[in-house]
Amino acid sequence: MAVTAWYDVAGPATVTTTAELDAVLDTVAAWNGANLIELSDVDNPWRTPMMNVGLDAEE
Repeated sequence: MAVTAWYDVAGPATVTTTAELDAVLDTVAAWNGANLIELSDVDNPWRTPMMNVGLDAEE
């Protein structure tokens, strides 16, 4: 299943593999402070998000 990962002001990333998801998580985990990744179905990106992931590099 492909998901759209919203985490950067530059726009979303389409994630289709676990390696791509790991890369998104690693990118966000390296940022300072608390950050949020919103994952939604790539076929219906405006539907309610499937999952929100919060990461805090300092916690």
